[in-house]
Amino acid sequence: MTPHPATGSQTPTRPGGVWLAVTVLLVGVLGITAAPKAHAALRRVPFRQYESCPRLLGALRELTLPQVGPYGLGGVYDPTSNGGKKQPKTKTTPAGTATAGSTDSGTVASTAAPAASPAPATPVSASPTTDARANSSITNVQEAGVDEGDSVENDGRYIYTAVGGLLRIIDTTTGKQVSELGRSNGGDLLLLDGDVLAVVSADYNAYPETIVTLWNVADRTAPRRLSETHLEGSPLAVRNVNNRARIVLQTGFAQRLKFVQPLRGDERSLVAAQNANRKIVTTSGVDAWLPRSFVVRGNGSQTPVKTAIDCREVGRPDGNAGLGFTWVATVDLNTPNPREGGRGSGGVIASGQTVYASAGNLFVATTDYGRSVGGPVPIVVPRPGILVPQAFTSRVAARTTRAPGAPRAPTVVGPQQARTAIHMFDLTPPDGATYRASGSVPGTLLNQFSMSEWDGNLRVATTTQRVDFGTQQASGIHVLQRSARELREIGLLDGLGRTERIYAVRFVGDLGYVVTFRQTDPLYVIDLRSPTSPQLVGELKIPGYSSYLQPIGPGRLLGIGQDATDGGRVQGTQLSLFDVSNPRSPTRLATYRIGGTSQAEYDHHAFLWWPATRDVIVPFNNYDPARNIPENGVVVASVTDSGINERGRITHESGTVLPAVPPVGTPAAPVGAPTTPVLRPQFFTESIQRSMIVDGNLVTISPGAVKSSNLSTLNSLWFFRAATN
Repeated sequence: MTPHPATGSQTPTRPGGVWLAVTVLLVGVLGITAAPKAHAALRRVPFRQYESCPRLLGALRELTLPQVGPYGLGGVYDPTSNGGKKQPKTKTTPAGTATAGSTDSGTVASTAAPAASPAPATPVSASPTTDARANSSITNVQEAGVDEGDSVENDGRYIYTAVGGLLRIIDTTTGKQVSELGRSNGGDLLLLDGDVLAVVSADYNAYPETIVTLWNVADRTAPRRLSETHLEGSPLAVRNVNNRARIVLQTGFAQRLKFVQPLRGDERSLVAAQNANRKIVTTSGVDAWLPRSFVVRGNGSQTPVKTAIDCREVGRPDGNAGLGFTWVATVDLNTPNPREGGRGSGGVIASGQTVYASAGNLFVATTDYGRSVGGPVPIVVPRPGILVPQAFTSRVAARTTRAPGAPRAPTVVGPQQARTAIHMFDLTPPDGATYRASGSVPGTLLNQFSMSEWDGNLRVATTTQRVDFGTQQASGIHVLQRSARELREIGLLDGLGRTERIYAVRFVGDLGYVVTFRQTDPLYVIDLRSPTSPQLVGELKIPGYSSYLQPIGPGRLLGIGQDATDGGRVQGTQLSLFDVSNPRSPTRLATYRIGGTSQAEYDHHAFLWWPATRDVIVPFNNYDPARNIPENGVVVASVTDSGINERGRITHESGTVLPAVPPVGTPAAPVGAPTTPVLRPQFFTESIQRSMIVDGNLVTISPGAVKSSNLSTLNSLWFFRAATN
C-alpha cells in the first residue's frame, strides 16, 4: 500500500501473480481497458498551416467549392437527379439575384509571427472562491487564475450586473444604483480587472458580431467608456488570464461570403443560383473570407475595418472540421488605459464548440457526429418544381447519377461514430494566442470540465456510442500529450458506465471523478498519477446523479444534481456530500433534497461555495402547491464534515402581480347567499440567477431585483427593485 500524494490515503500497488490474472479477467468482463498504443494511430489529426495568403485562399476554395449549393453552403443541387432529364441552359448569374462578394486582391495586414514561448506554469485544478478582495467571493471558475466571463462581478463593495436587461453598478453599502451603462441583451459577459470593466456582447441584428466594450470604472458614479472593439463572429467563450481577455469566436464562411438565393424553387433557378454561388467562391479574394474587426474609440471616432487574423496564423486539420474559422481575439485589460483594439490570432478552419483554458493554454474542441468524405448531402428534387428541404434529405431515398464535374455524393467510411477534435493554443504571448497542436478522441464531450490540463498533459473525458454493440454507450478517459503539431494519446481508460453517459466530470490534481447515469449514479474515481496508465480505483453506485462536482476541501466533494428512484425517474434537485479521502472506497455521507430544478445543475457560475462559513448557496425553481404558484429563490445550507443542513431560503418577491384567490379551505357559500369571497394576495417570486458574498454579506441577483442579506441570520439588509427597461 502506498499513500496517495493528493489525499494521503492508502492506495494499492499494482497486483502481481495470481492477482494479475484476476485483474485481467475482470478487465475482460467489465470492458474497462487501459491500452493507449492500440488506439494511438486513430487519434492523430494532421494539421496544415499556410505560409501565404495565396496558399490559404487556394485551400479555402478547394474546401468550400464542393459544398456550395443554390442557398450557399450545404444542400448541393444535382440536376441529373430528376430522372436524368437534360436541364435547360441557364446564365451564370440569374437576373434579380444579389451580386457576388468582394473580389479584392487578398492582401491582409501583416503582423509579426509570435516568437516561441516558454512552457506554461502548471495549472491548479481546484478553483478558489476568494481572492485579494477581503471577505468577498469571485466567479466560480474551473481553474485558479483563469477568470471566466459571467453576468455579474464585484470588487468588494460594488457589484456590476448584466442581469435584467440593463448594465448597472450598485453600491452594496447603501443598496443604491450609482451608474447605468446601457442596455444588456441578456447574454452579456463581464470581466472586471482592477478599474477596467469589459462587457462582451453578442449582436445578431445584421450578422453575428461580438462587441467588447471597455469601461474605466475608477469613479463608479461616472464610468468612462474607453473603447468598443467589434469582432466579426459569434462568441464561444470568454477568459481572462494575466490582464488579457481572450475571446474565442466562430466565424462561418457563409457569414463572410455574399451568397445569392434562388428566385424560385424550380430547377432553372436552383441551377442558376448554384452557379452564381460557385463563381463567388472562385472569384472572392482572401479578405472576403477572413473575419474582420474595427474599433470605436471613446470619443466616437472609428478605426478602418481590417482583417482580424493573419493568413500565416491560419491552419486546417485534415478531415471534416467545419466551414468556418475558430479564432482567438486578445483584448488588453491593463489599468488604467488598455491598448486600443483587439489582436486576432490562432485561426483554425474548424467549427469550435467547447472551450477550456488553463493558466497557460487554451483548448477548443469540435465534434463531428458522422464521419464521411467526398462532399455534402445533395438537395433532392423528386419532381419538377418541388424542393425538398435539406433537413429532410436523410429521409428521402433517391438514386442520383453524377454528371461530369458535378460534386461527388458522400461516401460513408465505417460506422457513423462521433469524434471530437481538440486544438491547442498557447496563451503565454501577451498579444495573441499561438496555435500549437491538434488531436482527436472518439466520442463527445459533456462541457468544459471534460478537459483538464495537468503536468503538461491534457485529460479528456468522453462518451462514445458503441455501434458494434447496437446502441450501447460507454465512457472513457483519454490522456493526450503534445508532440510537435500533434496531441498524441499516451493513456486510455475505456469502458466506464456501459449503457450510460457522462453527467459530470471533475479533475482534481492527479485524480479524476466521473459520474455516469441511466438508472443509477456510478461515481468513478480514476487515478491519473501515471498518465500512460490511468486506473479505475473506486466506484460508488447510488440512485440519482450529480451534474456538477465542487471540491470543498481534502477528501470531500459536493455534488448537485437530481435524486432518482431505483428505476431512474428523477425526483428533484439534490445536494450530495461525498467522502473521497480513500479513492478505493468513495462513500456518500449525506444528501439534502431541495426539489424542483436548479440552474446550478448545468451552469457552475450559479453555484456558490463559501469556505469561510462552509455554506453552499444554490438557486432553485420549484412549485408551491399550497399557493398554486411557482416558487423561486436560493437555498442556503451549511455543510459539515459529514452532513448538509439547510439554514434558510431567500426569495425576491415582486409584489401582488398574480390574481387574488380565495384561501385554501374556504367553505363554499350557501345557495342563494351573496358571493363575496375572502381574497388573499398572491406574490410572484423571481428566479434568482446569481449569488455572491460582498464584504461578508450575501447578495442575490434576479432579473428584477438585487437583495442583500446578513449571511449569519439571512435577514434582509436592503432590497433594490430594478426599474423596468
